Amino acid sequence: MEQLQDIDARQLIENMNRIDFFKAFTDTEKREIIAAYTPVCVFGKNESIIKEETNETSFYIMLTGSARAMKRHVSLPFAEYGPGDSFGEIAFLTGVPRTCEVIANEVCIALRIDKQTLDELKIEIREKMKDKIIENLVDRLKNMNNAFITLFQ
Repeated sequence: MEQLQDIDARQLIENMNRIDFFKAFTDTEKREIIAAYTPVCVFGKNESIIKEETNETSFYIMLTGSARAMKRHVSLPFAEYGPGDSFGEIAFLTGVPRTCEVIANEVCIALRIDKQTLDELKIEIREKMKDKIIENLVDRLKNMNNAFITLFQ
């Protein structure tokens, strides 16, 4: 992983404008997220973004590229992520070790959000971010429920 230090804020906001995660955020709020020293990370093809069973608790918002979620000893991915998707929320919210590995399918750029960064944001921004995390988790749960039901039809 490479952490970008001198990324152009305008370019970063353009990327943020293209994805659903930040649709409810104003440009000012996006600038504040960037100003909160939110790391912008670049991952190479087949590089691990998250390693299963580690204690790191940041969550990620994919800006470009795609990645897959894998479990040890299982050959097929159980989730795919692309621009606008977030992942790593379970460890972020609960502090438990990582439940899976997330591997870049290609070069990916993602924002890494940790608890300290989130706590430093204005409450309105924090609430929008939490709302989006909840929305994404609910969507994931619906998809898993539908997949489970399909197995028994």
